[in-house]
Amino acid sequence: MKIPLFEGELMGWISPIQGIKKQQLRTTLVKASSSQELIVFHLLIPLPSWAPKVEWRSVAKAMRKATKYCLSFTAAGLKPELAAVIARTHGETGSWKQTRTLVLERNALQTRSLSSAKRLESELRQRLELLSQPQLELLAEGSSNDRLAMAWLAVLKRIQLTVELTRDLLLEKLEGSDALLRRS
Repeated sequence: MKIPLFEGELMGWISPIQGIKKQQLRTTLVKASSSQELIVFHLLIPLPSWAPKVEWRSVAKAMRKATKYCLSFTAAGLKPELAAVIARTHGETGSWKQTRTLVLERNALQTRSLSSAKRLESELRQRLELLSQPQLELLAEGSSNDRLAMAWLAVLKRIQLTVELTRDLLLEKLEGSDALLRRS
């Protein structure tokens, strides 16, 4: 097996983890510290020619800058329609605590289990708490495009990693003289 140039540097980081084999260097290692903070080791593997290298650079750059990232975006996607349900409920109550209670009591997010509802509500609520009152009103009562834009804004305000990835991807498009954004 050919050893990548960066492997020697990474072995210094990985050495506290017992039982590491060189074959395992092609994966991402996650170790939980005593403070419940996740420490993520992203090992840069050779990428296929079609892979967008800017994303890997962004992730590596972001990981170097911050010691802690909000990775809860894996619990819920963008979900603009469900975010609008929570925003409408918050408009009725005016309190995030009461909003949480009502959303869970009514099963407003239409989940099968209470644990799924709690996880989804928690992630969406934490995003929406960062929006201003006019932004929440636009999310609750606006068109589908307005809801989509406000849900995206809430994600950007909550999850720094998405800001950095988005910035780098858009910058690469502009540098390549491709100013057209396609809906995907």
